Amino acid sequence: MGQEMPAEWYDERFPESKSYQGPVQASPFHGVWMATMVEVIRALRAGGVLIDIGCGPGQLSEYAPPCYDYRGYDFSAVALEMARRERNPDCTFQLWDANTDPVPVGDVYVATEFLEHIEADLRVLRGIPKDSPVIASLPMRDSKGHVRFFETEESIRTRYGKLLRIDRVISLLPLNSFVLSGVRTGATQ
Repeated sequence: MGQEMPAEWYDERFPESKSYQGPVQASPFHGVWMATMVEVIRALRAGGVLIDIGCGPGQLSEYAPPCYDYRGYDFSAVALEMARRERNPDCTFQLWDANTDPVPVGDVYVATEFLEHIEADLRVLRGIPKDSPVIASLPMRDSKGHVRFFETEESIRTRYGKLLRIDRVISLLPLNSFVLSGVRTGATQ
């Protein structure tokens, strides 16, 4: 198992990783982002605010229909600069630290390949308003920057089932990821 890494670690990796450069369709995460956006479209009405927590260099913004107000948040200044320079110019990207900052206000919350990187995943989910839709992609594999990963749907339900009413967990086995779709409950544990 890996460990939580500082922003500087990501600042070094994002610019050198081919997964985060070039067209989003060429990234190995393309299928995860597509499955995530399908769930967003099910949950978010036109004109709604889509909060992407842990947005990295902003690839998901390229999948967001123009009728949504996409706002990406991350603690890597380098990733945010990449997002502003290379991704959807109509989107907002802001510096945000999951360990210290409150969760931004929005209508639907997305966390693609983010919650496994932080120890404060439950704190972040508790900060999302009650009855808000939450969509998250979660890895089936370990990595240096992962503090956890999920081998089964049951392990996801065990970790997040008290804070979220989980409607669906989609297994993207060829991509080594799950996509969770649910709604924030009022629980605090």
